[in-house]
Amino acid sequence: MAWAIGSLIAVDGFVATLLVLPVTFVLVSEIPSSLLRSKSVVIARNFYSVINILAGVMTPYMINPTAWNWGALTGFFWAGAGVIGFIFTFFMVPESKGRTTAEMDILFEQKVHVRKFKVTQLSITHIDGDGLP
Repeated sequence: MAWAIGSLIAVDGFVATLLVLPVTFVLVSEIPSSLLRSKSVVIARNFYSVINILAGVMTPYMINPTAWNWGALTGFFWAGAGVIGFIFTFFMVPESKGRTTAEMDILFEQKVHVRKFKVTQLSITHIDGDGLP
């Protein structure tokens, strides 16, 4: 059983490193408004670091039989955290495919709901006429 759990953890880490984690670096640098981009990246990276430190400290306690003794149940904790993260991402992260940074700034300025970023149409005259960089 321990080998199976260890193997699943290794596969999960491998898949996350190849597929999910690289996307976060792109999203953090593309989505924030131009004026707040550097501050947004700093806040996001610090939050990422704090969460990883907490996860790195907590997970051994969860698995260890002489500590919390959760064993394989630890996976349910992280699955729940993943579901919460998915729900947050679905409702709070806008679609940026095919959008320029100027268009993203306009959509944020107009307070367009993040679920409507993908379908909202912007005219070129609006982009040229509002004075955004």
